[in-house]
Amino acid sequence: MFAQGWFPFISLTIDTTKAIINHARNSWCIDDVLKTISSEVKDRLPRWLKKWKQLAQFSDHYTLLEKSVERFENRDFISSVSILYPRIEGVMRSRHYSVSPNLKGTQQNLISSTFTEVDSDLNPKLLLLPEKFRKYLDEVYFASFDPKDPKGPSRNTVSHGVADAADFSEKSACIGFLILEQLTYYHSSEVNSNNSLNKDAP
Repeated sequence: MFAQGWFPFISLTIDTTKAIINHARNSWCIDDVLKTISSEVKDRLPRWLKKWKQLAQFSDHYTLLEKSVERFENRDFISSVSILYPRIEGVMRSRHYSVSPNLKGTQQNLISSTFTEVDSDLNPKLLLLPEKFRKYLDEVYFASFDPKDPKGPSRNTVSHGVADAADFSEKSACIGFLILEQLTYYHSSEVNSNNSLNKDAP
């Protein structure tokens, strides 16, 4: 699943999540489910934007995220992804400095800060899969790359200007928005105070 860039994101429907897992188990191309995933993301984005606007870690990034959504809705995926992927890190960095202001903002520290307030009873077998998502951020979103042969979209290939044009795609945009929304569920203090906005989990 990671090799294809996907994760069983909490915000997708149960049926779509099952389809992703089934494709991965059978070594099928998960992109076959992209049309359904994109439709679900597009339907949910207005609600997600309302939620993101109320969360502190998103406040410095909201205007650009809103523009990324607008570009996605107009099928301008190059612009959408170009804006979105660095801002995912920006949201994580805002979170990091709010919980660990004296700790250097390395990629590993940004990932660790994402899970600082995860409830102790949120075990790895639940739908949020905290340990697996931690690994996903490390191996997929923050994936390292060979400058001479960069492969696939990631924070690093996009931000360092080496991602292939084909990587600025509908798939990449969907994954980016799903990563952002997934992040909101690990910030328990804010999620708990905005429960009425968190109703997309399958």
